[in-house]
Amino acid sequence: RVFVGHYEYTGTFSEYFADVFIKRNAAEQGWYFDHLAGWFKQKGNPNILFLTYEDMVEDLRREVLKIVEFLGLQCSDEKIDNVVSSGMFDSMSKNPTVNYSWRDGIAKDPNSKFIRKGKVGTWQDELTKEQSEQIDQLTKDLLEIPFGIRIRDTL
Repeated sequence: RVFVGHYEYTGTFSEYFADVFIKRNAAEQGWYFDHLAGWFKQKGNPNILFLTYEDMVEDLRREVLKIVEFLGLQCSDEKIDNVVSSGMFDSMSKNPTVNYSWRDGIAKDPNSKFIRKGKVGTWQDELTKEQSEQIDQLTKDLLEIPFGIRIRDTL
């Protein structure tokens, strides 16, 4: 299988993982772990709210209410319901302003989608055991230990 997705890379996913992701060769956007570390350095900053995909999938209403409180907004239950409904996977995957279906060439591979499955833990279907272990070790060494946090990737 050729992995191209949203990047100009031709090769298998395993090749991309080894040649680009692990070796920090994704220079256009920077390395994933450096990006996260830059934000985690802001832990405790009262002007930054941290939310995770896993928390939003687990309870989107709870996370929307965190945003409302963080921004100091007053919102009716109806407005909250509307935001939660619009933020659900099914709604977002059908919304062209969110799913990028309007943009030609978002993916070179017609099977690649900007919004994928809407589930937590699908990385387990994509990564080998060795790749998963590499990411777990990098997460522990570069994020969890230095910043005193626990990153969850399951519900």
